[in-house]
Amino acid sequence: MDKFDLLNDKVDVLGEKLDKAVDRLISIDKTLVINTEQLSYHIKRTTLLEESLDKLRNDVEPVEKHVDRINFLMKIGPVILDYIEAELRDTTKDQSL
Repeated sequence: MDKFDLLNDKVDVLGEKLDKAVDRLISIDKTLVINTEQLSYHIKRTTLLEESLDKLRNDVEPVEKHVDRINFLMKIGPVILDYIEAELRDTTKDQSL
């Protein structure tokens, strides 16, 4: 084997490696296209879900305020009833004197 044959073999090996690298890059490009499409789809879904969540929060807010008011009334209700009962007792006591 002379130097040219050896050099030719090395060029062939390098060509094969280059072909493999190009094939790998093509595969990566295809995967990138698919991932980009999927990302776009998921971005649209996420946007729709965020909009739905915002609407749901807006719908629930009045209910939460109502629950807070009821809870407040449940806390102060017994105090008010005790006061009314005491006033009624005082009024009846005054009338009996």
